Amino acid sequence: MSDNSALPSLAEERYFMSTDAEAAAKWRMVEEYNQKKARLAALENEMRQLGETWSGMARVLKEPDAFGVEKMGQQILAYNRQSKVKIADLTPAQANWDTVVRLLSDYQQTKAEKERLAGNLKSAGVDFV
Repeated sequence: MSDNSALPSLAEERYFMSTDAEAAAKWRMVEEYNQKKARLAALENEMRQLGETWSGMARVLKEPDAFGVEKMGQQILAYNRQSKVKIADLTPAQANWDTVVRLLSDYQQTKAEKERLAGNLKSAGVDFV
């Protein structure tokens, strides 16, 4: 992941670029935008899964008599006592503060980079985003 924020935008460079160089620069921006978009989707999925796990564990903590809890290796498995349906399984990484902070920070940074690239693409006349 390169940080091109210190580089001039394509609109600023266009005057000095050949048509081929401009097309190549636009293509690179499109590729980088697509990488950020895919990374953002993966982070959103990871955050959604973590949220579902925490929601299940919150139910267990609020109503401990309604749920069973088993420690399986490094994992905590929570289930409904009556139906035996799994409510959540929590791993050490999911309960780790640094992991959560890193996930949220990565999400915010990736989203900002994607938005910056979308603006640069729009300025360059690429209007697919």
